[in-house]
Amino acid sequence: MWKARENGHLAVIVTGRSRSHIEEPILDIGFDGMIGGNGAYIELDNKVIKDETIQVEDVKRIVDYLNQHHLEYYIEANDGLYGSLNFKVRGVEALRQYGMKDPDVMEIYPAMTFPKCLYIENVTKINYILESYQDYLDFKEAFPEFKDLTWGEKEKKQSLEIVH
Repeated sequence: MWKARENGHLAVIVTGRSRSHIEEPILDIGFDGMIGGNGAYIELDNKVIKDETIQVEDVKRIVDYLNQHHLEYYIEANDGLYGSLNFKVRGVEALRQYGMKDPDVMEIYPAMTFPKCLYIENVTKINYILESYQDYLDFKEAFPEFKDLTWGEKEKKQSLEIVH
C-alpha cells in the first residue's frame, strides 16, 4: 500500500459492506478512503462524497415482505447492523452452508442488534436468507426495481469512477 502511495495512487478499500459493517482493525490500516455498500457510500480523506440509501418506504415494503414470507434477514445501515427476529438462529445454518464448521452469528456480526421494529433509516443494503429458488424468483417479481441479491442497486464501478 505504501509503494502505491509513493507512486501517486490512493489506497481505497472497496467492499459490498456498509460503513458500519467494516471492523475497526481493517479501518485502522489507514486507507485514503472507502467505497462501501456496493457503491452506495464513498468516503475520501475522511469526507463523505456519496451516501445513497434505500428510501424508508422501500425498506418498509421489503421488511414487511420478508416477515410475511418468514424469511430471515439483516439490514446494513450507516449506523449499524440490524437482524430480524430469528436471524441469530437461522443464520447459523446459512453460515454452515458457506463452509463454517461451528459458526456463531454474534461472533461474526458482533455489532448486530435485534430491534423489534426494523423500519430503519440510512439503509444501504438488506441481506436475506432464501429458503428456495422460488423465493428468489418471487423476490425478483415483487421488487424488480432492485438489483438481485443486494437491495441497493448500486455499482462499485461507478463509484470507482467518482473517486478516480
